[in-house]
Amino acid sequence: MVSGVVDSAVHTRVMDGWQPVTPRWVRPSTFEVSDLHALAYGAFADIRSPRTAGMVAALSWVRGGRDAPVTGRTEQPVTRAMAKFERWAAQAVAGEDGPLPPPPLHAFAESLRVPFLAPRPVGRGWAEGVWPVLSWLDGTTGREECPLPLPRRSPDGRLWGEQEMKEQLINDHPQRWLNPATRGQIKTEAVERARRNRDLGAMIAQIRGASR
Repeated sequence: MVSGVVDSAVHTRVMDGWQPVTPRWVRPSTFEVSDLHALAYGAFADIRSPRTAGMVAALSWVRGGRDAPVTGRTEQPVTRAMAKFERWAAQAVAGEDGPLPPPPLHAFAESLRVPFLAPRPVGRGWAEGVWPVLSWLDGTTGREECPLPLPRRSPDGRLWGEQEMKEQLINDHPQRWLNPATRGQIKTEAVERARRNRDLGAMIAQIRGASR
């Protein structure tokens, strides 16, 4: 692994006076990206694993706070093509010595029209933190595959409460709401989901406060 690469995930400009910018190609909302960044930062602060460091590094790079986490690419702003190549580079590192052949990175660079840069020896754990974040950011994977559970928010950033949770449950399971025998279960589940949502929002606020 590159010397000091884990610590560098949080000691560039991450949450330290730097104003992150979310590129327009990113599929999740700015609130979701910011929430994941905070949660990944908090997870790294707790366990300091290569995987959580890779997650922080990937988010910091896309949002303009550091060089690319696997190739060290320095160009900003990060384009979707650059992020796709970086994801493949992370997969190449994560799959080293595995049963499958490595991805053809030179061909990918040519097809994406980005300069080829070879992956650095960042280590498998770090790469396994990078590629799911980049996959989620560009919409290759959906909200359910987000690397960490996120709170539910309205478009204005307000945390969902019991009413929003109930409406979501009704939309997902209309037959349960139409059945008087299971209607109460939806209400109870909405209350519990709203509580967990508040707790997750409070955790994010605490992480942001501690990082200032």
